[in-house]
Amino acid sequence: MSFGKKLLLGLVVLLPVAALAGFWLVIQSNVASALKQVTEALAPYATVRIGDYSTGLDGSVQLTKVEIQPRGMTTALPVKAVDIETPGLMYLLTRAGGDFWRTARPESLRIVATDLTLDLGGEAGGLFDQLAELTARPEAAGIRHCGSHNRIGLNAWRDMGYNRLHVDAALDYTMDRSKDTAGLAVNARIKDLASLTAQGALSQVQAHSKSSPWLRGHLSEVRIVYKDEGYLDGLKRFCATASGTNAAELIEAEAGETGSIFLQQWGIAPGPALRAAYRDFLARPDTLEIHLAVPPDFKVENTGMYNATDLADSLTFAVSLNGKRADELQYGFRPPREGPSQATLAARAAVEALNKPRVPARKTESPEIVDAPKIVFRDIPKDQLHRHIGKQVRFHVTGSSVREGLLTSIEGGIAHVQRTRGESEMTLSIALRHVDRVEVQK
Repeated sequence: MSFGKKLLLGLVVLLPVAALAGFWLVIQSNVASALKQVTEALAPYATVRIGDYSTGLDGSVQLTKVEIQPRGMTTALPVKAVDIETPGLMYLLTRAGGDFWRTARPESLRIVATDLTLDLGGEAGGLFDQLAELTARPEAAGIRHCGSHNRIGLNAWRDMGYNRLHVDAALDYTMDRSKDTAGLAVNARIKDLASLTAQGALSQVQAHSKSSPWLRGHLSEVRIVYKDEGYLDGLKRFCATASGTNAAELIEAEAGETGSIFLQQWGIAPGPALRAAYRDFLARPDTLEIHLAVPPDFKVENTGMYNATDLADSLTFAVSLNGKRADELQYGFRPPREGPSQATLAARAAVEALNKPRVPARKTESPEIVDAPKIVFRDIPKDQLHRHIGKQVRFHVTGSSVREGLLTSIEGGIAHVQRTRGESEMTLSIALRHVDRVEVQK
C-alpha cells in the first residue's frame, strides 16, 4: 500500500475519533460550566462542594462526594450522590454551557439526591432549631395534647429517638415549548418517618422568553401527597406518655378539638364527616392528599397580594384521608358557629367605614371642603349579576366574609373581580355557589 493510501486511511480512521474526542471535551466543559453556575447561584445560602462527577452516554451526570455547608455552619452536610438526568448528549453539547438559568433552560430535568444525612444532635440540628423559631407562626395553636410539648420540632424529634435523619429528595421539571406549559414535581422522603410529594402544573410560562425565570405564569393545579411511614405512630406514643394518657384517648381529644383550633393548625375547620376521617387517619395513618384547583387569572408572582381570606375564596380544595375524599361541605376556612374570624371582622369594619357619611364641615371653618358622596349598594339576584359587568360589586360569602371589587367577567359559575392596591392590580375569583347575597353599587 502506498504512503498516500496509508495516510488517507489514517485520516479516515483518526478524524472521526478526533471529532468524537472534541465533542466529548466540549460536553465536559459545558457540564463544568453549568455546575459552576449552580454553585455560584447557591453561594448566598450555602457552599456546595463536589468531589467528582461523571457524564453518561445518555446525557446523565452523576455527582459524588457532595457536601452542602449552609451559611452559619462550620460543618457540612454529606450527600451520598446526586444524579442529574438531562434531555441528552445533544443538550449537553449545544446548550448546557450557556446561561443555565435563562437561555439554556432544558425541556426536562430530573435531579435526585440520595442519603443527605442530618445529625439532629449536632450543629445542623441547632441551626434548624433557630430557623424553626424564626419561621414559627405566633398565631398557630401548637400541640394541644402532648404534655409540656407545645410545638413539634427538632427537640421533640430528638426526644422521640430520632437523632440522625437520612433524606432522599428528587426534583422533576418538564416543559412543553409548543404549548407554553411546564410541570414541576418535588419529592422528599425521610427514612422510617414519612414522604411528601408536591406536583404543580403551570401554563403561560413564556417558555421562549430569554429573560423569564424558570417558574413563572399561571399555576393551574397543585397536588400534595403525604405518606406516613411511622412518624405519626411514634408521635402518638410519645405524646401519650408525655400527657399521661393512652393512644385511643389522645386520638379522641385531637379529633374533638374546636373548629378554631383546627383553623389555626391546618387552615381548615372540618365538618363531622371529615372529623371522622381524621380520627381514622390518626388511628391508622397512611396517606393524606390535598388537591388545589387554581382559577385561570391567578398568577404565581402575585401570590403575596392575596390575604388568607382571598385565597380561601379563590382556590378550590379537595382533601382525601386514607383514600376517603372530603367534599367542600365537609370543611370550611372559617370556624363554624364560633363567631366571625378576625379577617371577617376587619372586612366588615372596612365596609362600614366606606358607607359611613362624613360630618359636614362648617362653612366658616373651611368653605372649600365638600362632603364625599356616600357609596350606596343595592341587593340584586345572583342570576342577574351578568348585567352588571364593569360595576363595583360586593359578595357576601358563606361564613359572613365580604369580598368587593370591580366585576370584570363571569365564567362557569365563577365571578372575577378586579382590585387595585397602590400601583398594583389583582384579580379575585369567587365561586358563586359560596355566595349568599350580592350587592351592586348604585
